[in-house]
Amino acid sequence: MSSVLLAVVSVLVGVASGLEPPSFLTVGGLRFPLSAALAARGAERQLASAEAAGLPAIPNRSSPTEMLIGTKTSYPFSFPAGGNRSVRGKFVADSVGPHQYSGYSWELFSRFLFPLAQTFGSNFTTFRIVPFANNDEILRAVSLGLVDAGHAAITKTTQREALVDFTTGWFDTGLALMTRTVTGIPVDQAIATISAVGGVLASTIALILAAVLSMSIALFILERAVPGPRPVMRKGCFSGIKDSGVLIMLLLANVQVRIPSGMLSRPVATLCSISSSFLTIVVTAVATVALQSAASSVAITGFSDLSGKTLVMPAATTAAAYVDRNGVGITVTTTQTLDEALGRFAAGEGDAMLYDQPILTAFIGTDAAETGRKRFSVVGQVVERQQYGIALNPAFGEDLRKAFDRAILAVYGTNEVAEMRARWLYTDEAATATSAIDSATSSPSSITEFLRDNFVSIAVLRPAGRALLQAGPE
Repeated sequence: MSSVLLAVVSVLVGVASGLEPPSFLTVGGLRFPLSAALAARGAERQLASAEAAGLPAIPNRSSPTEMLIGTKTSYPFSFPAGGNRSVRGKFVADSVGPHQYSGYSWELFSRFLFPLAQTFGSNFTTFRIVPFANNDEILRAVSLGLVDAGHAAITKTTQREALVDFTTGWFDTGLALMTRTVTGIPVDQAIATISAVGGVLASTIALILAAVLSMSIALFILERAVPGPRPVMRKGCFSGIKDSGVLIMLLLANVQVRIPSGMLSRPVATLCSISSSFLTIVVTAVATVALQSAASSVAITGFSDLSGKTLVMPAATTAAAYVDRNGVGITVTTTQTLDEALGRFAAGEGDAMLYDQPILTAFIGTDAAETGRKRFSVVGQVVERQQYGIALNPAFGEDLRKAFDRAILAVYGTNEVAEMRARWLYTDEAATATSAIDSATSSPSSITEFLRDNFVSIAVLRPAGRALLQAGPE
């Protein structure tokens, strides 16, 4: 009790003397973020830091044990509650404050990770969601200490880990390409196919007409030079060439007609009749090759096909970093938010979109459900395998990170999480997980059973003023 009074008195003396109050109050080895009442000047300093960094205003805490968590809109992981998007998930995070969020990330956090982290040593009892535009704003706010954590769909990278602490990964992901479709066929490929068909047809018709005209003149000359006993064309020049042209076209079409009987014209007419089948085969082969070449040269089937194309993606993402490292000849259109990128791509801007695979597939599924047709598709293989993690302010040290790490590992592979993934991310994992759990009696079928089977009751000990979380297997 004396240590508590001493700590409070020291804070009050610092405030009264004009000194900057500390950001954390340490009592008996436990660290609590100061409330706005105890750190008014700290709040002013945070507001100034936020304004200088170009970030939105950060709300004050309602209690010392309230956790400020930055997030962004990243459907289906994190999005403001309300509207059609929240109907399917039917979950709103149990957060304080005016900003209410839904999605896979927040159902996982609110139902499982946050309460389990409390069990494993976290001192936070409530959390308040602070919305940001993108990952860049979230990570800057966390690194500056303006918020305690960042959670949505934030990919762990070496560069980001130099700014903030990350928990162990709670979701495996990767980058994928999304293109537009017309009844399942990419639009650019459909346009190229139509153009190729028109070009081939025009070229073929022109070639046939030129050949018919040449052969008509030749046949007319040969028939007039050595006429047969039964003429098949008129004697006039233009009339005879016309009759000869009609005859050639009928012969090429394999129509039974009377051929010239002249010694020179008869072999030519017979050759035209025989070549009709061969001409059909040649024209078909040329058209097929042209169509395949046009489709393969324009269609996007993977990242290697993006040279000369335009990509749409949010700024300050791992997708943008991947294109910077590996893209050649790619035009990139960046947006401030993910929703803006999806909206502009859906409206027809750009040739493809590179982003996290589960977010793209969920967008495709939702769009198909709303429009009744599949307008987009994911092509190629998933690249740049990644993990989502919770970003934490490094000032907390490893105690808070370990508490959330243990919470993440505790829920990993349970059928509750599998059911959530199936509901939010359009997968069949719920049925698969349930079948696997039923067939393996030793596997825990719920988080409660996992804790019961693997951990004894938890106690907080304070040797030498430090708080230690004691837990172990039975």
